[in-house]
Amino acid sequence: MCASAIIVSDMIIIPVMPSPYDIWATDDLAQIIKNRQKMLNGIPKCAFLISRVIHNAKNIQDCIETLEDFELPILKQVTTQRVIYADTARTGATVFSETPNPAMKEILSIREEIKEICHAKNTA
Repeated sequence: MCASAIIVSDMIIIPVMPSPYDIWATDDLAQIIKNRQKMLNGIPKCAFLISRVIHNAKNIQDCIETLEDFELPILKQVTTQRVIYADTARTGATVFSETPNPAMKEILSIREEIKEICHAKNTA
């Protein structure tokens, strides 16, 4: 199933929480994607999205340094640990269903960064 999704994708975002367990769990997926990119001259584009970051956590820099070893881009934007994500998922809503909130700004910033990656020239 995972390989089939990779085959038909133009862009893959790999969400990863800043914990060693989550980073280790991405190894196989990252290798599959990188192999596919070698076959198709950099397609699908791919990037890590660090998610559920806790404000003032010291492990974020360790996470970035470890993810850099995968040699895949890391989005500059992150999602932070916010109750609204769980609340809106539970009710079938989205962060855009609520009045303007910080989570909405996070998602919009991520969207803009992904658009930049998608429209960038392929340099692989």
